[in-house]
Amino acid sequence: MVRDEAANMVWGIEQTVWLATGSPQPGSEAARETLAYREQLQPPAAEPAPAAPITYQVSSTVPENWIPFIPVHVTGDNREIQLQRGAMPRILGGAVAKVQPRTTLLRPGLDAAQPYFVHEEEVPRVGARVTVAFNRTRRHDGRVLVWLGAWRATGRGEASSGLDWDRINDAPSGSTPPSADYLIALAELLQQRIDALINDHQPDQAAALVSTAVTTFRQYAALPGADVLRAAKDLGQLAGTLNQNGLYGSAVLAGQGEVDILAGFTPPADQLLGERYQLARARWLLVDYLINDQQRDQAAAQVPAVVAAYRDYVGLPGADVVTAGGDLGQLAGTLNQNGLYGPAVLAGQAEIDILAGNNPSADQVLDHGSLLERARYLLVSYLIAGHRLDEAAAQAPAAVAAFRDYAGLPHADRGEAARSLLQLGDELSSAGLVSEAAQANEAAAAITPG
Repeated sequence: MVRDEAANMVWGIEQTVWLATGSPQPGSEAARETLAYREQLQPPAAEPAPAAPITYQVSSTVPENWIPFIPVHVTGDNREIQLQRGAMPRILGGAVAKVQPRTTLLRPGLDAAQPYFVHEEEVPRVGARVTVAFNRTRRHDGRVLVWLGAWRATGRGEASSGLDWDRINDAPSGSTPPSADYLIALAELLQQRIDALINDHQPDQAAALVSTAVTTFRQYAALPGADVLRAAKDLGQLAGTLNQNGLYGSAVLAGQGEVDILAGFTPPADQLLGERYQLARARWLLVDYLINDQQRDQAAAQVPAVVAAYRDYVGLPGADVVTAGGDLGQLAGTLNQNGLYGPAVLAGQAEIDILAGNNPSADQVLDHGSLLERARYLLVSYLIAGHRLDEAAAQAPAAVAAFRDYAGLPHADRGEAARSLLQLGDELSSAGLVSEAAQANEAAAAITPG
């Protein structure tokens, strides 16, 4: 009995089996000969021609003299574990059968279809070696006694069965190019498998599949007629799931895949607006993933591309300027919180330019005004944080004017605007910008509800 930590299982390895002739044979040889004989009787089905450069294998195989013991709960106990004899599948000609042990030590209850359990503590980390042999002796009266006995000794350490799950292998050479339907189905199957592994608290196994999934999505998107927006959306969802579960490096990989697919795509006119916003948002979220993965320099380097993508989007007819401005504002805040003051200023200035350069629709006037006042205030704050005091002083009057404009709108929250102005005044005063602080405080007093 040996422990296999990689597979999280215990194996009963039949080192020696007795043949029908009464002679012993090494278990590994007997297993190979038996499998070869069965394959002659029932040849494996012919493999179909590969339809992709990779193949998916559910699991690998192990020698048939390796009998699995699986950890299960003791009946009526949610904590204590015991080991239950299991069975590996033997698949021949499309038929599936269970590989059964051949030695008496591992067969108790098998013929009666009863389970067989071993206490977990009976198999230490070094394993256990159990030997069965006939014994013979003579009694004092001359009679001969023969019995079958078993001896238990310390094992020789852990072992590895090589059992593996969810394997992606290279297809045989000469395979035909994959179809678009096949690739998107495979990519989304891999995405679902990653989600399932995450839900099953197996993050390492999930992360190991991400590269293959991203590559498959890229291959699909490069084919003529591919639904590029579908592939990009799937990658965006995958990146978000990975980020939420702390797999930041994998989230970066999936997020970069989404960006690359969208950046290399020329959509038809009826999809241009949606594609441009999807690309801008994907670039923004990639910066978030890079920051979470402690890749701050790389995140900062991506900010100009994010700003350009949003500027490109709002230049299109029908663009949602308020949403775009809100996205840039969130990006600027994240950058500032992580000490990336220069990129925060760049994103904050872009938010202001977008909001100030576009007239909102009637139902968005109030939200537009609130975003603009907040954006101008935060830009001053980012400049102060980055020790760019002259620029902060130059921007302060525009921030105060934006608060006054907002407070003049019907249904504006003048109390909140006044409080924000007082906060702005405090920041300006702390930075030594006394006259600018006085202007903010005066405006706060002027718009404070009676």
